[in-house]
Amino acid sequence: MKAYRDRDQLERNLRISEILSECHIPVAEVVPARTGEKYVAEENCYFFLSRKLQGSNITDIKDRAMARKMGCAMARLLAEETEEAFTKKEWLESVEAVVAGYESVLPLSAEEKNAIACVMECIELLFVAYYLGIEDRKHAGDAYGVFRFIQNCEEYI
Repeated sequence: MKAYRDRDQLERNLRISEILSECHIPVAEVVPARTGEKYVAEENCYFFLSRKLQGSNITDIKDRAMARKMGCAMARLLAEETEEAFTKKEWLESVEAVVAGYESVLPLSAEEKNAIACVMECIELLFVAYYLGIEDRKHAGDAYGVFRFIQNCEEYI
């Protein structure tokens, strides 16, 4: 059982789980309430129940199929973001969580940590180039916007 005080965050996390599941990434299945809803509310608290995942908690980070699935999930999550885009604070917290998760398996050196923002910026520039190459100016502009956003967050990464 998971409990939330922020309904929007709960709903966002449930949507992320759905997207990950659609990309065939193992996630805990939500057990609906008796009413059929995904969660229940009680005095500004929100609760949902999920099944435990089978298997171990460690995934082979060299598994290309899993990397592809993660890429699929990331693209789907970005596609979902419209008016509900992350705030700078939420985005930085997400980056911090990803790095912490990675380091729980394989610690990063100081040089690697210092390169994170640069790597992220380069990835976005590759997207800009790709979209310009297929003459998709809208997505190229979106990728450039993400690039500029990362640049503005560099000192916090």
